[in-house]
Amino acid sequence: MFPGDMCVQALEQKVYTYPDLSIVCNMPHYTDPSEMTLTNSTIIIEVLSPSTDTRDHTEKLVYYRGIESLQEYILIAQYIPYVQRYTRQTPLFWYVYLTDALDASIELTAIGCTIAMSDGYVGIGF
Repeated sequence: MFPGDMCVQALEQKVYTYPDLSIVCNMPHYTDPSEMTLTNSTIIIEVLSPSTDTRDHTEKLVYYRGIESLQEYILIAQYIPYVQRYTRQTPLFWYVYLTDALDASIELTAIGCTIAMSDGYVGIGF
């Protein structure tokens, strides 16, 4: 698991981004020996803010779909209980799951993990 200071590159588009969280299931692959730019994320998670919301839903979604190893792209709203989970079905087809109930769970199938929505919003008043 890599925090937000790990650069991720979508090789096909030659774009560099800094997702909030990146998870790799196999050995990490980097573009250079300094290990500063990751190329094989399995799951990318972005926490939405007013300044990043549009870019995370549009540009980054297009970029990240170009990462062959990526299986899931998760967008988490900050101010309301709302999560969008994109899962790769084929190279060109993705499902999107929307969850807005605090009693629901988010299943990260690529890593065999389930997270309760309520755990992700602890301490936040709506």
